Amino acid sequence: MPAADLTDVLSQMADRLVRFERGPQVLSLYLDTRPDQHGREGHRSFVRKELAVRGRSFGTATPEREAYEKDAERVRRWLEEELRPSTHAAIVFSCAQAGLFEAAQLEAPVGRNLLVVGPEPHVYPLLQLLEQHPRYAALVADTNLARLFVFGLGARERAETVASPKTRRPKVGGWSQMRYQRHIDDQYQKHAREVVAALERVVRDGVDHVVLAGDEVILPLLRDELSPELRSKVIDTLALDIRVPEQELLARTLELLRSHDERTDAESVDALLGEFRAGGLATVGALATHAALTAGQVHELVVSAEPGSLRPLEEGEALEAATDPGTPPSALQLEGEALAEELVRLAVLTDARLRLIEDGELLAPVGGVAAWLRYRLDQSEDASRIEGRTR
Repeated sequence: MPAADLTDVLSQMADRLVRFERGPQVLSLYLDTRPDQHGREGHRSFVRKELAVRGRSFGTATPEREAYEKDAERVRRWLEEELRPSTHAAIVFSCAQAGLFEAAQLEAPVGRNLLVVGPEPHVYPLLQLLEQHPRYAALVADTNLARLFVFGLGARERAETVASPKTRRPKVGGWSQMRYQRHIDDQYQKHAREVVAALERVVRDGVDHVVLAGDEVILPLLRDELSPELRSKVIDTLALDIRVPEQELLARTLELLRSHDERTDAESVDALLGEFRAGGLATVGALATHAALTAGQVHELVVSAEPGSLRPLEEGEALEAATDPGTPPSALQLEGEALAEELVRLAVLTDARLRLIEDGELLAPVGGVAAWLRYRLDQSEDASRIEGRTR
């Protein structure tokens, strides 16, 4: 699979999996395939042990056990035959009864090994991976050369170069020197203009964040050429030599992207809570957010990136939900990652955006979940809409 397609392919995979109808059991597997500090590949022993343990839970000679063993064997075969040594993570979904088999290899780590067997694909870690590793552009330049990269999911998706002729300073003085200096300045500005034009083309192809890098001469020239829209996408700048290795550029720019996310997470949560307190287009808490998602009201779902911190409903919330005919009984019982899975599934189904908040303390006062709303309904209309959507 070409790296340039991976972000889009995984997004499409997630959408298909979210829309998978409940029914036959689905095997969902996430593996961190990086060797440990001793060079051992822990994912192999995890797969061997966990597949066997889950299989024994079905008993012997049952249709469920037979279906599970088909899926387990197909997963083992794919890992044995398809997994590349350079891969950092593997994701596999299998349900032979429904004709489902989806698999992907990544350079971005998933951070843990996880096996889930249930009636639906376990999609939350995949959506989390996509949200935490967005596609972004990194530009490193000097006054006659620029290297432009698009990174996504921990790997290069695209690269191109913009080169301009080098200029030499003549050993003259006076007016000749001044005229030549103006000529050099014009050449530098022309180069900056061509580089920014290339960056504009790249950004139009689904890139929301940009990092600029270069020396003290070219960076001001690049900024002068940025359109207001493009300037708004620049999250930071770096002082780097044009010859910086690609892997170092990736590591440095990823660090900046994460720092930017931390800053904007705090600002976003603060604004959302302020909107909620003012009675505006925002809601907080698992119950209210679930109801809003079910009604199609949510514009952006905001969830803690630590799904274990999503607490179950409080007693008062559960009582309120029990009197609401539009709230499925299961919504009263979910917590942790199961609750996160349900919420993000509804977000995808209703075309709501997803934002994961890395600092769990920011959303802790509201149970780890909140949402920006597209519109607000009065209580009677809200209840009737929810009831209609959940029949």
